[in-house]
Amino acid sequence: MKDWNLISEKEIIKGELFNVYNHQVKGRNGEIRSYTVVRRRPTVSVIPITPDNKIYIVGQERYLLEKFCWEVMAGFIEKGEDPLSAAKRELKEETGIEGRTWRKLGTLEMSATAIKGTSHLFIVKDLTQGAANPDEGEYITLKKIPLKKAVDMVLDGQFISAVSIAGIMIVDELIRKKKL
Repeated sequence: MKDWNLISEKEIIKGELFNVYNHQVKGRNGEIRSYTVVRRRPTVSVIPITPDNKIYIVGQERYLLEKFCWEVMAGFIEKGEDPLSAAKRELKEETGIEGRTWRKLGTLEMSATAIKGTSHLFIVKDLTQGAANPDEGEYITLKKIPLKKAVDMVLDGQFISAVSIAGIMIVDELIRKKKL
């Protein structure tokens, strides 16, 4: 038996990028609880890497955080789109980069409590650079740096996106273990 069983779900807010619900759940001991749950549209995150272990990162001013942030490339999955197709589309739109060799590194969750936000993490090799075509309002700076420098930036607190931090550290570990 699961610890919690859903009794009812009521949508409170319907948005473009996320919805908010009220859940009534029953615990295995009969306890009834109410949870507010945010479900964010799933995303993809992509780390383009060169043969000499340099990665491309993007920087942009983040309104919500009120500062410029370095991140791995990321974007939302469109309705009906699979994660790999979304990753290829977003990478091309935001950076102009295309790649031939794709590998999914995993699926990450933003939280284990109130926010359901899934991000599919990819690495891509065999890169070609073309022209970017970012969405209106996206002012993206593209930068190529050694993976080691990206790890140092993570450890120095220069990356604040959890998916970016996890992705960079996963890629570094896979390379060190010769699994990538």
